[in-house]
This record gives sequence, structure tokens and C-alpha cells, in this order.
Amino acid sequence: MGAASAFNGRMLLFVSWTQGGEGSGTGSPPAPIIEARLSEAERTLLARLAARDEGALRSVLAEHQQRIYQLALKITGSAEDAEEVTQDTFIRLLDSLGQFEGRSSLGTWVYKLGLNLSLMRRRSLGRRPEQAWADPMEGFDDRGHHLNPVGRWRGAVLDTEREQTRRLVREAIAEMPADYHSVLVLADMEGRSRQEIAAMLELSVPAVKSRLHRARLMLRARLAKEFEE
Repeated sequence: MGAASAFNGRMLLFVSWTQGGEGSGTGSPPAPIIEARLSEAERTLLARLAARDEGALRSVLAEHQQRIYQLALKITGSAEDAEEVTQDTFIRLLDSLGQFEGRSSLGTWVYKLGLNLSLMRRRSLGRRPEQAWADPMEGFDDRGHHLNPVGRWRGAVLDTEREQTRRLVREAIAEMPADYHSVLVLADMEGRSRQEIAAMLELSVPAVKSRLHRARLMLRARLAKEFEE
């Protein structure tokens, strides 16, 4: 048995495999299908992962673990859930190497695995009081503009370095309906482009733009009492 671990804050992540174990038969694991667009370094790394090279797994963990953990934390709102999602992401990576077709970089593929598992975790737990939000289809005109404009916000409260501001924003985002929550996190907290978000969530770019616009208006309306002048 081989194992790899990496320390991330208080998290110690273990990902392991068993050579010749159940499902692997007596031969080697299926090699990933790799398109020519991948770099030589990525192809080499994937081949090493498919061969269950422990050093290759350590390399992937070192490069991507922190990013996946932070993404999962933003999506789930729980450090414990983020740890589990991070570990599940790398287990899923090892289990599905044969499905990787090289249409994106390895980093993008790992990120999407983490995103999908984070969204599944959030939905399965059902902790978020999404019913507390007004129907997002109400309160907007046909152009997506809010029917009851929110007043100007005080500049000082928009300083995200202030812990109180960060807490209020985090709590409001965590309670958003899932469709709006995911695009807001990916765009405004992760800095992903509209095109990237569309590909990850399997939406059209216009749909992403519409959801993001409405999500921002919903968030602004929710925080209006705290931040308006």
C-alpha cells in the first residue's frame, strides 16, 4: 500500500491506494487518454499518477490541495466539510484518471472535481436557510434591474479588511440559493471568468452573467440595512 499526506493548517490529508487491489485485477491501472495539447510535463505527471507513483501524488497535492480546500470552504462554509471534500477530490482524481481526456489542464480538471464535490456536499447537507431569501425572480424588471433600488453604501463599511464586514458578507453569501451562491463565489471570491464559470457549471455565458448580476443585487439588498448611508 502506498500513501501520501500533506499538512494544510490543521488538516492532515491522507490519500492512499492498494496495488493489485479490488477493481485493478492483475494488470496496471488504465492509462489516461491524453491529447497533444497537454504539456510534456503534464503528460509525464499523468503517466506517473496512472502508475501509482507516490511522488507524483505528493506533487499534485502540494500544488492543488490548498486551492481546493479554500474553494470547498467558500462553498460549504465549514472547515470540516472542506477537509472532507479536499480528501474526496484527490481520491476521485486517482479513481477517474482513465476518464481524463486532456481537454483542459490537469489543474483545471482537479479544480472542477473539487467544485462538483463541494456543490454536492452543500446540497446534501441541506444546512443553508435558503428559504429565508426572497424569490430571486421577484423584485427585478425585465432587464434584471432591482425594482426597489438600494441606497448608496458608506465607503468605510465596504472595507473588507474589517472583520465585521467580512463576517456579514460571508454569512449572507452562505445563505444564498445554490444557483446564485455558486456563480457569486466563483466570480467574486475565486476570480473566475464568465467563460470558465459557464464551462464548470455547464451553463451558457449569458446565463452566468444573468445569475451573477442578480446574485450581486440580492446580496446588496440583503446587506442594505447594515451598509446604507
